[in-house]
Amino acid sequence: MLQTTAQVKAAQSLIAGEWVNGRGSTLSVPDPASGEERVQLHTATPDDVEQAVGAARGAGSGWAQTPARTRGEILFRAADELERRREELAHQITFEMGKILAEGRGEVDEAIFFLRFMAGEGARLAGETRPVTDPRRLAVAERIPVGVVGVITPWNFPLCIPVWKIATALVAGNAIVFKPALQTTGTGVALAEALCAAGVPDGVLNVVVGSGRETGEALVRHPDVRVVTFTGSTEVGRGLAGLVAGRGGRAALELGGKNVAVVLADADLEQAAEKISFAAFATSGQRCTAVSRVVAEAPVYDELVALIAARADALTVGPGDDPASDLGPLVSGESRDRVAGAVTEALADGGRIVAGGRVPPELPPGGGYYRPTVITGLEPSHALLERELFGPVTAVVSARDEREALRLANATEYGLAASVFTRDLGRALTFGRALEAGMVFVNAATVEAETQLPFGGTKASGNGSRDTGAAALDSFTEWKTVYFAPTEGAASA
Repeated sequence: MLQTTAQVKAAQSLIAGEWVNGRGSTLSVPDPASGEERVQLHTATPDDVEQAVGAARGAGSGWAQTPARTRGEILFRAADELERRREELAHQITFEMGKILAEGRGEVDEAIFFLRFMAGEGARLAGETRPVTDPRRLAVAERIPVGVVGVITPWNFPLCIPVWKIATALVAGNAIVFKPALQTTGTGVALAEALCAAGVPDGVLNVVVGSGRETGEALVRHPDVRVVTFTGSTEVGRGLAGLVAGRGGRAALELGGKNVAVVLADADLEQAAEKISFAAFATSGQRCTAVSRVVAEAPVYDELVALIAARADALTVGPGDDPASDLGPLVSGESRDRVAGAVTEALADGGRIVAGGRVPPELPPGGGYYRPTVITGLEPSHALLERELFGPVTAVVSARDEREALRLANATEYGLAASVFTRDLGRALTFGRALEAGMVFVNAATVEAETQLPFGGTKASGNGSRDTGAAALDSFTEWKTVYFAPTEGAASA
């Protein structure tokens, strides 16, 4: 595996343009492929966070006054920098969180695309004007930056998700304090390196390394952080939102999901099984949009289960840097044990494993390896069909008809992504509107979102903010309206 500068520098934080050791405790992070301890991280203390926020506050005014087009040009250069380092970054992602190299390369490519997309917004940051009562007057509303933004991101997409948030906040004119996930600090550091090399001024982008409990909470509680953008679990996100709201700040949240695929009786079953398998098992199920529930109409239930199970059994699990691997390990042995425990609980409650359901004995026991798993026989109200699991496990239930299929699909507190498979346009329109999710896919996988469009959920999967598309600017800007009136005695038309 390639050795990268990010692996070496992962222990450091970036404050006011300088890479420094945090003054907190030293933490180690396990290798997902073996369970062995690897990078040692010097965590940032609340005092380090204070310095980072101060640096962002000090640099923010100049950055906000930089022309938006110029800010966008820096993002274009950052995209070029990521493109130059594509292979290195893909290996870094695999090294830190375990996904296969093909997925790592795809993540880098997606980050490059979004940087270029959002860079273009530097020339498209639109305001509005409306007619006012006095025809001699003019009123203009424009977007302005909010100030200092705290960015807290997860480990499952350690490059893409930070890029979504950071690129949007930067092009809008904000300064940033970024806390990457503990497990994937090196990827976050590599992104910061690329942005700095592209011309982001010192202090505009700061990085603090550490745990959510200490470093993250200090960032969330800081009174000068106007907006905190967070991707992670619903439980943590709601707690974070309460802390931010309590001091008058704003939170932009992308939270958990219990995503469903609905397969109607007229569906192309081969297509449905292929897309569902991809959505359920890619990245070992560690995607917020992964399908962990399948609702199939009774006439096609048995055949669909067999098709999905056959695809699951055909997948090869192994190290992420092995070209033969279709799935890498879960991010840690702890995650593997949690997934295995949930499957054991489902079996005890009457579930039946039709594929997977085990730790591969031929792979390193300390790694996070788990076979892609398909389970049937559970009641729709079972915990496996209600709780987010974040593993390569999907449960299939039967519905008598379309009405019951829709009811079962919506019987969750979450509302991130859903898909429906049907050959009928009318049914597609009905389910497209009635499925309670921020993103609905017709005859497509729930993991096939495109970032030029809004990404985000409803219900317990978020708070209305969106991470991608032009809609993402709403999280990092506020509106200012200016009214112009002529001086007394000025000539009128």
